[in-house]
Amino acid sequence: MKTFLSAVLAATSLASDAYKSMGQLCMQNGFDLQSYTLVTDDGYVLSLYRIPGTLQEIANPPTEQKPAVLMMHCQDCDMMEWVVNSPEVAPAFVLANEGYDVWMGNNRGSKYSNTHVTMSKDDKDYWDFYQEEMALQDLPTFIDYILGKTGLDNISYVGHSEGTTQMFMGASLMPEYFKERINVYLALAPVASTANIPTPIIRKAAHFIREI
Repeated sequence: MKTFLSAVLAATSLASDAYKSMGQLCMQNGFDLQSYTLVTDDGYVLSLYRIPGTLQEIANPPTEQKPAVLMMHCQDCDMMEWVVNSPEVAPAFVLANEGYDVWMGNNRGSKYSNTHVTMSKDDKDYWDFYQEEMALQDLPTFIDYILGKTGLDNISYVGHSEGTTQMFMGASLMPEYFKERINVYLALAPVASTANIPTPIIRKAAHFIREI
């Protein structure tokens, strides 16, 4: 009975976090948070969030520079997927506690990256992009900013689903760029192709994306 009650209380606590912002979740779990607004070469306005460490480290900064990691979310999601769990298992918090400088990007079209310098998200042309643009525009925008901000030569990368697809595309189409800047790539639920997914509309889109 005690174990059951503990599980219920834990679930209730997580449910109460459902509508909290990234800032609120970081603050309640003892982490610092920074946010940045970037613009791609094709005009998409992207948000990039950073957990540089714990609140305690603000008063007592570490003497050695931390390694940086960029985390990219899955399709129809955003950076929140990395923190929506208890702090002991939420990926972003786990990496921050392990000494990483954690950066979380938001791809174009997602909740926190849904504006453009000239177009509205209500414009049809705003949505005329695919994972290729996320690979060749969004990722370099994030990576170059992180490298410039930290002074590091390279960073680590964690992608989930769509976050892996854009890295596979980027590394294939711009191999030298990513080879120089990414020291390790962790692919969670990797998707290299959707051409054989059972869902008819996704399979059709994979074969006729340019025509669609």
